[in-house]
Amino acid sequence: MSVTVKEFKDKFKVAFKVSQEAAQNAKEIYLLCDFNAWEPVALTLNKNGTFTVNVDIAKDENLKKTYQYRYQYVMPDNSEKYDNDWDAQYYIPNPFNGDNSAFDIPEPSAEEAPVKAAAKPKAAKAKTTAKAPAKSAAKTTKTSTKKK
Repeated sequence: MSVTVKEFKDKFKVAFKVSQEAAQNAKEIYLLCDFNAWEPVALTLNKNGTFTVNVDIAKDENLKKTYQYRYQYVMPDNSEKYDNDWDAQYYIPNPFNGDNSAFDIPEPSAEEAPVKAAAKPKAAKAKTTAKAPAKSAAKTTKTSTKKK
């Protein structure tokens, strides 16, 4: 499968990967997904010919169990085409007489991350020498008062 979901305390990190074969010689590939209202997210072309991208999905009130996605390919002649993930978890019919790739988010863990103990305050070291007060940088001038 080319989608990997990892859970963190406040989010899920989702890694997408398009194999070199599935990339079909595309010069650019964009992820289109319903987690961000189908706005294109560029995948990075790696030296081995695969394309990858990682996205974060927050654990908040908008978290869904299932997300749909597709890829937009920009071919060497600048033509564009859309394709599903060849290794998707499964496919869901879309309103355009086709299918979208889909993946599930696992149920968030009920366990909270362990709370770190508060750092103990460091004991103040006793001062062994007293320092003289700092001299003022301002010049003081004497004024004389003469009686007339």
